[in-house]
Amino acid sequence: MYFLINSITGTVNNCLDNQIIINCNAFSFSIFTPHPSSFSMGTTVTLYTILLWKQDSDPQLVGFSTIEERNYFTLLTECSGIGTKLAITILESADLQNIFQAIVNEDISFFKNIHGCGEKKAEAIIFELKKKIKKHPIILKNSECNTNFSYEIRRDLEETLISLGYSDKQIKNAINEVTSSIKSEKNPSFTNILRTAIQYIGKNI
Repeated sequence: MYFLINSITGTVNNCLDNQIIINCNAFSFSIFTPHPSSFSMGTTVTLYTILLWKQDSDPQLVGFSTIEERNYFTLLTECSGIGTKLAITILESADLQNIFQAIVNEDISFFKNIHGCGEKKAEAIIFELKKKIKKHPIILKNSECNTNFSYEIRRDLEETLISLGYSDKQIKNAINEVTSSIKSEKNPSFTNILRTAIQYIGKNI
């Protein structure tokens, strides 16, 4: 994706309810961003930005601390009914790894409980991002998410269980169980992960 203003580096001049003011040389930028209160006045920061310019509204500059966070904002705003404000609210509600995990696990309640989201928008996020996220794999960090699963391992496990003829519900429950049961293991092999999933399904038929 092309970004007209890819990033801005400058000094934080003010922190407002939903934006910060950054001084950069002779310019001063108002940038909408998640967690504006987390920035400290007088510090030098770099924000990765998106310039939003729609016919029915004034231009907005939205900025993020990481490129990954900006990518997720872009994905969220491509979903039906998800605008700038709600996308930022979602990003403020949880870290990216937890958002990723909620999408992969089809956890509607995770998004439904976010202010302004609701069940229909939660379903839209999961339905639309479940497909798109395959082009944006994110490695889950063990220390932050209590799981040793990367996106690729989860995908391979799901595809293998599908090929073995298990139902979507059985696969979803098995993956949730395996994620929990092997979280203490370091670098578990795919064979052990698959065996654990099949054993779980066998016990719960």
